[in-house]
Amino acid sequence: MIGSLRGVLAGHPAPGEVIVDVGGVGYRVSVTTSLLAGSGPPGSEVFLHVHTHVREDAIVLYGFAHADERRCFEALLGAHGVGPSLALAILSSLSPAALSTAVLEDDVD
Repeated sequence: MIGSLRGVLAGHPAPGEVIVDVGGVGYRVSVTTSLLAGSGPPGSEVFLHVHTHVREDAIVLYGFAHADERRCFEALLGAHGVGPSLALAILSSLSPAALSTAVLEDDVD
């Protein structure tokens, strides 16, 4: 499994996605909106903590700027009814600290 990527930002093929060129291989990675906004221009160096999600019909990479974001993403995947798209959307609107606080305080909003 792919755990991290260090390379050059090659572009943004679709909303919520980046291409990271690592030694001539372009990895398409789904990312949070905050990472997308702060990723810099094409050609800049990036490092992503990656969750590799294997399905019957696809292998999808999810990238995060910090390891705690990846850990939260993986914890969310363990919750009933939460898939990768919803987990990524949650982390696009809440930081890991804010998410932890919301869970501890039973804040449904």
